[in-house]
Amino acid sequence: MKKLEERIYKKNKDAVHYIGAAILKRANFDFSSFTHEDLEAVQNMTPRGEAMITEIIKKANQS
Repeated sequence: MKKLEERIYKKNKDAVHYIGAAILKRANFDFSSFTHEDLEAVQNMTPRGEAMITEIIKKANQS
């Protein structure tokens, strides 16, 4: 059972990575201006992080 859980987790993690990468690519997003604090805000889903994610998704949707 543990092996099955690990495979499912890996597939989900891979899917999230590829979906996120596709959104960022479509939005022509540049991480060079991101600071460590920005990344932490996104990772912890603070209101500031959520606003950044929302902006990226809106930009990708316009492309």
